[in-house]
Amino acid sequence: MKVFEIEKVINSNRSEVWDTLTKFPNYENWNSIVPFGSGDLVVGGKLDMKLKMKGKKIKKFMPKIESVIQEHEFILSQTAIHKKIAYIKHYFILQKFNETNTKFVQRWECSGILIPILWQVLVQSFKEFEAFNTDLSNQLTVKLKL
Repeated sequence: MKVFEIEKVINSNRSEVWDTLTKFPNYENWNSIVPFGSGDLVVGGKLDMKLKMKGKKIKKFMPKIESVIQEHEFILSQTAIHKKIAYIKHYFILQKFNETNTKFVQRWECSGILIPILWQVLVQSFKEFEAFNTDLSNQLTVKLKL
């Protein structure tokens, strides 16, 4: 298994970050990486999302919801053909940093026979999610000013 992680401290409490992060239809208003999202955050269900990476066409994807712990984390997964071929779990983790700030962590756990071959390409894609973190932080800063 290969793992990649990014994080950002956001100037909002966990409840506010969770609320913004899980309102998928509002992504079109602030999220440059995932400009479309819909669906209910229910374990076993799927989300309908669109992914916009630099220099590439918008790609539709429908990750499965593996786990939800209210105001702490949710985990999405995507399989290519079969879990033994390529399987990616994407964690969205909210940790209390201090009374007014939240550490937002995105973590990918990847397994399957294609992962070693695709790893460098995947890492470059995962790094683009730094923009997601910045967009989320900026959206919450705008909310604080209102």
